[in-house]
Amino acid sequence: MDRTRFWYLRDNVLDKFNNVETMINLIISNYYFHESNKDFIFRVLHNSYFQTILRIDLFAKIIKDSDAERLSKILSKLKGMSKIRNYFAHITPSYFTNEEPSDKKVGWSPHPENPTKVLDFEAEFNKFFELEKEVNPYLLNACNVLGVKFPVKF
Repeated sequence: MDRTRFWYLRDNVLDKFNNVETMINLIISNYYFHESNKDFIFRVLHNSYFQTILRIDLFAKIIKDSDAERLSKILSKLKGMSKIRNYFAHITPSYFTNEEPSDKKVGWSPHPENPTKVLDFEAEFNKFFELEKEVNPYLLNACNVLGVKFPVKF
């Protein structure tokens, strides 16, 4: 894969997941404060120690879905998206086999769940956006139910 393609995939996954986290932050803020509380969002939820899995856990406790199975599937998809986001954020395909390293190409990286396999960034990118097709509308609906006003103004 060429470097330009890799950065395209990476940037799109990171950008879209940032939007997902922002919606979850707004849901959490509106649930506890009945508004988008800038101080809480920026000082607490945006803190680098406030992990995504904690956001997802709080989201799960806040949402009152009459369909427990649907909520469970959404939570599973959110966790899957988070895992893929972490692949793109923390893994650099930097191993080359039988070819010279190049500035124009990226190499490969072992898959974190099975190091005997190569991590396929294209497949992970596609999987991420398949998950996002269900997660995004669900989060937008949760925002609407909790009264999040778009665009958010502080």
